[in-house]
Amino acid sequence: MTVSAKFPHQLALLLVALQTDKLPICEHLSDPTEKSLVGSLMTYLNNRDFRTPITIARKTLGNQIRVKRSTLFNKLRSLKEKGLIEDVTGELPIRFTEKAITLMHLDWTKQADRWKEKKSDKNRTFRVGNSVFPHSLIKLINRGVSEKQLRGLLCEAKKSGRKIQDILLHFETSLSKYEGKILFLVIRDILRKPEKYLKTDKNAARAGGSSRELLDHEVNALRIAAKYDIYLLTEGEQLREVDGKMHFTTKDESYRNGIVDSFVVSVLEQRMRSAVLAYAQRKPDWIIRAGMGMEFRFDAEATQKEGRPVARVIGSGAKKLATWHDLFAAIPEEDKTVTYAPQRDPRVGRQLLRRGVSYLVETIAAGVASLRVFSGDQNGRICNVPVDHLNDPEIAWVRQ
Repeated sequence: MTVSAKFPHQLALLLVALQTDKLPICEHLSDPTEKSLVGSLMTYLNNRDFRTPITIARKTLGNQIRVKRSTLFNKLRSLKEKGLIEDVTGELPIRFTEKAITLMHLDWTKQADRWKEKKSDKNRTFRVGNSVFPHSLIKLINRGVSEKQLRGLLCEAKKSGRKIQDILLHFETSLSKYEGKILFLVIRDILRKPEKYLKTDKNAARAGGSSRELLDHEVNALRIAAKYDIYLLTEGEQLREVDGKMHFTTKDESYRNGIVDSFVVSVLEQRMRSAVLAYAQRKPDWIIRAGMGMEFRFDAEATQKEGRPVARVIGSGAKKLATWHDLFAAIPEEDKTVTYAPQRDPRVGRQLLRRGVSYLVETIAAGVASLRVFSGDQNGRICNVPVDHLNDPEIAWVRQ
């Protein structure tokens, strides 16, 4: 492959722009591994024609980015599905597509003119009244959510450690039916009670949930959840590995043998978060011991303020960001049994009337409500109904 004397400098600029997320192609890369793969392929470009086939051996490519063979081929397939690379017809070499070459274009400016650069879309904001919001949330304002309500949703999202954008993406089909105050109330309820909505979007679940691959920290969270499943999973739930992929199972059909997606991971992390905060409240002087003799102290105040787990290095007091799943794994084994307890549904134990028949709600688990008949020919019988049926307008709840 011929390389001109000027091209190494141009290549260096491209690689710097890639690593600092200034290339448009960065918006299409899901994780650091994909970025490393694209950077490694860039080093084999020809400046005269970026479409020249790249003939590097796959084994060499895997060694350069330090990943296993299976991971390499998964990432190559991901880049092909995004239309960034393609196989040369009838040959082993690969090359960048026209789409990828367009996304590698970057206009550089001098340091003195750097302030003139336009901000990328992910940093764009818009103003409503006295508030400034991320541009990605403008759709909520357009659908009738008020300034005050949107501020409230951002506060709820910070408390739960989740993003409103993820909620909008995962529940796009379900939320499309609502507007205004109802839309605000539904999103707020999802942020407060994610487990309640775990099986809401059945169409997304049957399609396999989110199409993107799980990130490394999500995979680590799954491994810890599977290891300590007896403390984290509720009745009827099961987390197991099948053919190299984690499957999440519930009693109803919506997530039966479904491959785990990002929303399932977020629900499990919410449970770990509840466990960690409960333990930290009981043990305010909790010392977390890590490898290499490092010791940390959980900082509950900073965690509440930042909306993410924070620990302090004992001695220096330096701040260390942590993850909920790592902190949950650090809780002593004998205390894990009392850290996470699913909240009991307030309707359990209540009596209801429907079409003249009296029922008692005995249990609610995994989306199913067990009702005991209190009157009529079926007195004493147990019937199981989807928990959503308890919202039937024909039901009248008996005051206690």
